Amino acid sequence: MQEADLGDFIPLGGNTGEPKVGSPQVIIRGLEGKPRKFDPTKLSYFKGQGYIQASSEHDAAHGEWNHLEIYVLGNNAVHLVNGHIVMVVEDAHTHDGKPLTKGEIQIQSEAAECYYKELVLSPISEFPEKIQQNVRFKDETPSIGISKKLFNGKNFEGWYLRTRNSEKEPAEKVFSINDQQHIHVFGEGYTDGHGLDTGENFSHGMAYTNQEFSHYILNFEYKWGEKRTNNFSAFQYDAGVYYHVYNDNIWPGGLEYQIRFDHRSNKNHTGDFWASGKCRFDWNSTEEKGHYTPQSEGGTTQPQR
Repeated sequence: MQEADLGDFIPLGGNTGEPKVGSPQVIIRGLEGKPRKFDPTKLSYFKGQGYIQASSEHDAAHGEWNHLEIYVLGNNAVHLVNGHIVMVVEDAHTHDGKPLTKGEIQIQSEAAECYYKELVLSPISEFPEKIQQNVRFKDETPSIGISKKLFNGKNFEGWYLRTRNSEKEPAEKVFSINDQQHIHVFGEGYTDGHGLDTGENFSHGMAYTNQEFSHYILNFEYKWGEKRTNNFSAFQYDAGVYYHVYNDNIWPGGLEYQIRFDHRSNKNHTGDFWASGKCRFDWNSTEEKGHYTPQSEGGTTQPQR
């Protein structure tokens, strides 16, 4: 609690930029840097040592009451300021690796006159709906056997969108929703040949889920339209679905289910695999630059890609 810094996070024993020996350890969503700051839009994490800034400020005017909430479940916690989620703390553990799941509650006196009131503790067995809908935890997975619609057909709730150059090519224009409730890439506002072979590729983009997933079956359908854009001459009809994405670059680090059709040779490349970023993988083939071939059909191990 500090004026203009409500909701920031400090692991006790590490209340400076360089934590002291014995400080608890956590992970925080965001990019490592100065200052350290929680960023709910990022896919990457950094080790939460020392002072961590909240994602945004929602202080009431000086001298007015602020309503603060801390939701704690296991070794995860969520900080709210006046109804706004400003910090998510995950995987809290002691300096020697033990999960930090319980402890005393304290209020502090430090550098200014302050009032506290209405300290109320309510038990929970799961995070309430408003947390579940707005917070994506690193290890969160959907319940086994329960299907989850990733797209509601109305808007991009549960997703966030990015393009290579958001000023010249807004993501909300590149990704739209048509009257049939389909996600339409390069729909209204785009003509055939938009940005073709300019080398700029400003409208290269991604739609990312806010939540991370593991242990799942993903079903989806696609079809091609007629418009050609960007680097079509090099890659023809080209799109894809990434999974196990671990950053939100364009293009991100992760694994890609390639969606591609080469009209010149009438050859379909949909189902191919692309390891984006620094991902590497082992694979089998019958020739050095051939297609994937399982060992049961004579494939041998090839150099990593």
